[in-house]
Amino acid sequence: MNAKNMKEEVKLSAWQKFVNFWREVVEELKKVDWTSREQLWSATKIVIVSSLVMSAYLFALDALFSWLLKFAK
Repeated sequence: MNAKNMKEEVKLSAWQKFVNFWREVVEELKKVDWTSREQLWSATKIVIVSSLVMSAYLFALDALFSWLLKFAK
């Protein structure tokens, strides 16, 4: 759109802009390829297990270094 056409456009009220925005949002969300419930649950389990493993690993390192520092004093 060129500058001349932009000036000729009818000015929309704030409410009309708001309504148009949400209509466009809904249209875009219809285009989204949503994951299935099974895929979502599988990914969630992976994240939970990974977090637990990493937490255990960091806890073990912290305990080891704390134990080593007791002897360094």
